Amino acid sequence: MIQELGVVTPVYNAEKNNRLQYFKDSIKSILAQDYDFLLAVVDDGSTDNTVDYIKSINDSRVKLLERERQPGDVRTSSNALNMGLNHLFEMGCKYFCYFHSDDLLTQGSLESRVGELKDKDMVYGRMVYLKKGKTFSNEYPPRCSDYYSPLILSGDFPHHTSMWSKRMMEVMMGERKNRLFYNGTSEDSEVTLYCMGVLTKNGFNLGFVDNFVYIYRIHKESITGSLGIIENIKGRNAIYEKNGKKYQIIFEFVERPFFWLPENVKEPLRPLKAIVKKASFDLLYPGATLKKIDIDPYWFLEK
Repeated sequence: MIQELGVVTPVYNAEKNNRLQYFKDSIKSILAQDYDFLLAVVDDGSTDNTVDYIKSINDSRVKLLERERQPGDVRTSSNALNMGLNHLFEMGCKYFCYFHSDDLLTQGSLESRVGELKDKDMVYGRMVYLKKGKTFSNEYPPRCSDYYSPLILSGDFPHHTSMWSKRMMEVMMGERKNRLFYNGTSEDSEVTLYCMGVLTKNGFNLGFVDNFVYIYRIHKESITGSLGIIENIKGRNAIYEKNGKKYQIIFEFVERPFFWLPENVKEPLRPLKAIVKKASFDLLYPGATLKKIDIDPYWFLEK
């Protein structure tokens, strides 16, 4: 029997990059979900013991896919994500989503999104940020938003909460020749911008789960955090141009005050940074909040 829901998780050198425990927690958070699924864990050419750990997972819902890393590969998970999605599509899954190997799912994350997707083509939910043991939410989209308008995807969208129907996946796979994620930085943002056009052009329906369904972990070992400022900006420019839009670099400076400064200069400015960031956030996203929330990111350890 093929599970209706297919989930893909890309991973690369989790042990060597000091992310193995993060990865183990990620796997536990999905295996503890109440909804049935097929999980494609795609190892992107690891040279440490990551594959050994995956093989030790004794669960029939987990499928290991191994990809040989190529010399020209950029530091993104795009190739592994595409390999996993193609496999799940070929296996006959009806719903598709992904999550990264250092993040976590909230309790009931899969079940709530699939429930909303039954009569929709794409759904999303709210996202939690986990940093130094504390959980925060930026409350995007704001409470006054039209949650079901494709235009909502153009803002500070919680990309990782996306889940797609088979009908929408068929269109996207066809248009992109089985490579939904493009081979560059900020691939999550690029797919979101692309999805906005697909929804509008095809008259597809967008759904929303007004609950926290994904926990994004902020840490220094992440790929995004390790990329340089110039590389991040170039990546953003590329994805906006690819989707026929213009990237406003001013948003980088308003959303992330002082990000361009070296660490030794930023450190004494941190108290001022918090004030500037709060003011700029209120300006960009009126009605939204950035606050600590009471949620247990390690709920699955009690299951």
